[in-house]
Amino acid sequence: MGNLDAAQVNVEYWIDALNRGIVTIATDGSVLDQKGYFATVVHTDQRQLRFQGPCDGDSSLMTSYQSELTGILLVLYLLHALYSYSHTLITTKQTLHCNNAAAVSWANAPIPPGIKQYVATDYDIVKEITVVKESLIKMQAEWVKAHQDDTTELQLLPIQTQLNVQADANVTSFRLNTPTNLQPSSMPLKLTSTRATLIVNNITVTSDLHRIIWDNYLCSDMSRY
Repeated sequence: MGNLDAAQVNVEYWIDALNRGIVTIATDGSVLDQKGYFATVVHTDQRQLRFQGPCDGDSSLMTSYQSELTGILLVLYLLHALYSYSHTLITTKQTLHCNNAAAVSWANAPIPPGIKQYVATDYDIVKEITVVKESLIKMQAEWVKAHQDDTTELQLLPIQTQLNVQADANVTSFRLNTPTNLQPSSMPLKLTSTRATLIVNNITVTSDLHRIIWDNYLCSDMSRY
């Protein structure tokens, strides 16, 4: 899923920093030629964790929204891994900064009941974010305006904005220099919280469910059922 070297992570330091509320987190996503990528920066005044990776899934359905959601999910996975390794609760609520307003809204919203949750765009990632948050991690996503360094010197911007700029640069660098073993896969992540999956022509569908179901219903092969 990404290129973080777990051996370089000082778990005790980061658990303490998270509980002291001195950590700033930013994520960013990027899509080019129907391939998605994400980058995450976890920052204190003394250290940083930088994590970049591909967004897996059918390329025809790939969007920047999905890449942003994937970055948010991987932050939660990282925090959960820190807890699982140390068995020390992260009791302080964390704030994650993202420049995609839709991703921020869904990351903060409760999952709707019934079938409605399964027809939302990228429902599988949204559901997984909610499940991980409900398990042990307290996190709130906040929107930050992108590319503010275009008009203001970077060092004059708030730290969360600086980190968003850094995440943007990191995801671009990763996209241009993606390791062979981290190329995006056409198959989406298999998430433990997923309870229903639509597969059409051996492709797992997580976006545009209304349109895809309707299109396939009207085609000759599907209309017989």
